[in-house]
Amino acid sequence: MTGVGSAEGTSWGKYMNSAYAETFGVNPVLAIGQHIKTVIGETAYKTIEKQVDIVLSGTPQSVTTFVPDKSGGILQVYNVYLTPDINNSGIVKGYYACIMEITETYYAQLKVRQSEEQLRLITDSVPVLISYVDSEYRYQFNNRRYEEVFAQDAKNMRGKHMSEIIGSHAFSVSLPNIEKALNGTPITFVESSKDKSGKLHHLNGSFLPDIDENGTVQGYYSVIMDVTELHETQMKLQESERQLRQISDSVPVLISYVDRDLNYQFNNKRYEEMFGKTVEELKGKPISSLIGAGTSANIKPHVEKVLSGLPTTFKQTVTAMGKEVPLTVSFFPDIDNNGDVVGFFTSILDITDLTLKEEELAKSDARWKSVFEYASDQIALVGPEGDILTLNRADPVFKTEVVEGQNCQ
Repeated sequence: MTGVGSAEGTSWGKYMNSAYAETFGVNPVLAIGQHIKTVIGETAYKTIEKQVDIVLSGTPQSVTTFVPDKSGGILQVYNVYLTPDINNSGIVKGYYACIMEITETYYAQLKVRQSEEQLRLITDSVPVLISYVDSEYRYQFNNRRYEEVFAQDAKNMRGKHMSEIIGSHAFSVSLPNIEKALNGTPITFVESSKDKSGKLHHLNGSFLPDIDENGTVQGYYSVIMDVTELHETQMKLQESERQLRQISDSVPVLISYVDRDLNYQFNNKRYEEMFGKTVEELKGKPISSLIGAGTSANIKPHVEKVLSGLPTTFKQTVTAMGKEVPLTVSFFPDIDNNGDVVGFFTSILDITDLTLKEEELAKSDARWKSVFEYASDQIALVGPEGDILTLNRADPVFKTEVVEGQNCQ
């Protein structure tokens, strides 16, 4: 509703239209010559009193006022424009008043602002880049994360072309995905691009088209997470794993890592050589799938010990590619910062050759003892210093217990 009136001094003068009279509930004929305060009410008058004084000095005025409705309830909102009526002699004879009721518009805008404030409060609290871009590639909304990353006030980004903020290289890299979004297709992507300083960033993002009721794409919503630090950490981890595998593959020992659920998470190449299964095949598989249920039951006490936080070493024979293989096995607990055992490392040595040599040595020793003890001739075992270490049973002169430890001389 728009009301138009004309006042001379502080009284209503020439005319008042019906909208004006309806707004304030007065008779336009009877209002002529009455004081403004009487016509519009004291409360409404106080909201424009200062502007009336100024307009009567010859300066146009405008003000937004808030006046209770007739029931005294909700505030009615008006934009008031006051224009001085100056005669040919330069004297202010009065002023023209134009009043526009904007109550509905004002409260609608207020709700929008409140919604925007709530949206900003939410978007500013998350560590991701959130924005709205129109169909001309211009930012219309940016959250606080943009300010932190690009060192600009988010308000200053509004209306600017994307390339002005993120740089031409980053814009050109993102353009294919942007075009998909502006064609109405939601898109999720992973990309790498350089910022204005030339630093490489790794990004995970999603673009969601903003499509109006007519099916026209007005722009798109953008949610982007900078995962550069995570990417660099992953690269370092991969390099560490590569170095670990290179080292572990070069030693003649079976090395593995087993989680608390008794599943393999790492195996070196020696496992493939012994069991004929690749490290890829073993990852995530239970240890029982490799060594069998019987062997798993045999080593259970040692598994329980290492999962209690204590290292353990023992000997165990396993069947590998159809052969019985004797092993020396060591388990070492993996204890996290909270003191919890989250798994264990294994170091396993194939002692087949050592066992064979021990068996050969035992046989040789047995043969020597047989010859030594049952020979008909006198035999003495003499040490490097000439001391008699032992005599066989065939000594007719000296008793063994007497001469042992004595020098031959």
